[in-house]
Amino acid sequence: MNMEPLPGGGLAFKFEGKSLDASHFVGDDKRRWPNGAPPPEVDDELQNPLSLSAHVDRLAFRENRSFRDVTLAVSFGGREKLTGFNLDAMETGKGKVTGRMEVVKGVRNLSLDADDAGAFIDTSWDSPASETAASPLGSRFRAMCLVPPM
Repeated sequence: MNMEPLPGGGLAFKFEGKSLDASHFVGDDKRRWPNGAPPPEVDDELQNPLSLSAHVDRLAFRENRSFRDVTLAVSFGGREKLTGFNLDAMETGKGKVTGRMEVVKGVRNLSLDADDAGAFIDTSWDSPASETAASPLGSRFRAMCLVPPM
């Protein structure tokens, strides 16, 4: 891991290596706190810009749920405003997962595509695909979201 200050404030984190455990970012952190609950957050919002980039062989979300051959870049402006997103990875099943953010006429367009919908759902949510949604063999997952102007 490499951490550097960003010009004008904020931090940039760069992760490279074999594996990165992201379970505490997706709510599967199994740490036990002495008083039963984690300490309260100091800030309700991210105040300064933050940039995260990762190039890892394995990005773990939960036990036995991960992406392989991952290249990820996410950036936030002050107050948690998403300013960039790019993802290229291989699913636990067959196929790729890709994600992008483009700004068109001031509107942020987010897209996420997965070659194997069942494997993507199994990796991304707690429930197996068979419990979450009908996912015929070979089906694709595609989501698009328009975010208000920056």
